[in-house]
Amino acid sequence: RMKIFYKQPEQDLKSSLNRFGVQNCYFKKLSFDKGDKGFTKKSHHHTGFEIHFITEGFQEYEVSGRNYALESGCFLIIYPGIRHKVIASVPHTQKYSITFDKHTEKSETCFFGTITDRIADNLYYIFNEALLKNEISAMLIENNILEILVWVFRLSGMEEKKNIQKQDKNVFVSLAKRYIDDNIEMAPSVEEVSEYCYLSTKQLTRIFHRIEGV
Repeated sequence: RMKIFYKQPEQDLKSSLNRFGVQNCYFKKLSFDKGDKGFTKKSHHHTGFEIHFITEGFQEYEVSGRNYALESGCFLIIYPGIRHKVIASVPHTQKYSITFDKHTEKSETCFFGTITDRIADNLYYIFNEALLKNEISAMLIENNILEILVWVFRLSGMEEKKNIQKQDKNVFVSLAKRYIDDNIEMAPSVEEVSEYCYLSTKQLTRIFHRIEGV
């Protein structure tokens, strides 16, 4: 049995998943009450990622000719285009699956790992929030899916793009201006603004002069 608890809305630019480059994301729960019946036994592949989290029971996968035995508490990342199939399952196996599209470097392998407590908490949180079926729940579900993806990719050793800039001095100028605007009736002194920004008066003055020219 399969139940879909989340489907990513199409072209939702506000989605945290979309900003992460994830599209066509589904969060599913699958139950295999009859053991080796009810799953796709033929080798196949997908254009997107599949991540399977076994929370009860056991399943064995064949991925690119190599076997992976997933007991309860294990997960498997299958990269796009990789041929795979389930070759064995025991009765009452339960698993969560996340499938999605994301541009990444092509890989000919997969990654086998252990579900951490943090990932397990995210999985069950999503399951419980999905039962509420409201807009806030959908936002929380997206955030938790994103957190799971970050954790499993970090565990797999995937390199993250280092495109976060160092703290810009402009941030302090903007923060100082905001404080002055909010408290203009108090005529805040340079010392008070510096203290609010956790800078010395010399530091703030130097930054302000370099950026604003005053």
